[in-house]
Amino acid sequence: MKTGNIGFLDIPIHTGYEDLKGNISWFKDLYKKNSFNKFLSKIYTQLSHESDYYIRFQKENFVKLIDYLGGVRLLVKNPVKVYSFEDSILIPSGTSNFDGDKAYDYLRYFNDVNQFEERVEFFKEFFKRLLFQISDFGIENDNFFKIYSMLDTNLSEVVFKYIVKNYKINNDKIISINIKGQEEIFKDNDNNLIKVVFPYYGGAILKESVDKLNKELVNEGAEEIVKIVVLNGTKVVGLAKKTANIFNSLKFKVLKFGNADKNSYKNTLIINNSDNLEMAVRVGEAIKTSNIKPISEVQTKKLLELDNLDINPDVIVILGDDFDGRYVKSK
Repeated sequence: MKTGNIGFLDIPIHTGYEDLKGNISWFKDLYKKNSFNKFLSKIYTQLSHESDYYIRFQKENFVKLIDYLGGVRLLVKNPVKVYSFEDSILIPSGTSNFDGDKAYDYLRYFNDVNQFEERVEFFKEFFKRLLFQISDFGIENDNFFKIYSMLDTNLSEVVFKYIVKNYKINNDKIISINIKGQEEIFKDNDNNLIKVVFPYYGGAILKESVDKLNKELVNEGAEEIVKIVVLNGTKVVGLAKKTANIFNSLKFKVLKFGNADKNSYKNTLIINNSDNLEMAVRVGEAIKTSNIKPISEVQTKKLLELDNLDINPDVIVILGDDFDGRYVKSK
């Protein structure tokens, strides 16, 4: 099925993992120390999904390609000023057209695990620009070959041409997901402090996110985003925040998380606050529970002051003692 949808999975360079010997490392280190194929193999293992093709950008060709495309237009909210004797990074605020060197600086600076939105915004604009230029040039033009020659890829020129010609890209349907997990501070090989993110539940949430992304890519109709509120009805500290991160990873939109009116809920409860019961069912399926009630049967004012907040959730989730941090335990 050719939907033209594009999926973007952002894997920060400091995504952590534990090898078979129990040693802790992260993808940037893996990339530096091993062959590219070994690096890809580890990525595929983490995702439980193997891609048919890849495109890799080395710095020199990346800079050349951006310049050849005429730059990438981006909005930067706050100016970046990093002064170094050897390598400074200066990026102005506002909307600018980034040439190759400035685009490379942008990605070098916004590499923190929490700077997902900046990276996604860059690659959205980059791919739009790339595809527009290819379409403008035509695939039989010399300019097309120049662009192809700047790519480090296992796509043959014939296959690349076929994809560009036959798969019309839907620029308005770029689906993006990022990694959620436990963040810890480590020292890298240069003794610098870095923030490393370890995907929740050994990467199980990440794998579910990729499966969901694949389903969305073949779905021609846009699935409505479910807005939810997550409340902790147990004595487990931080449970609502952690569960909210899981829901966000699964492409739900968490409007608020916090504590319920009490911490003695035995059973997790899904409260439907919309006219579409399917929304509540989808939320329940994500944590394996079918305990759903309409909002008319629940005293919501005791749970949270919805009237005093500028939010209108489709679903309210109250976590109970039967919730193990990921799923509701079956009785």
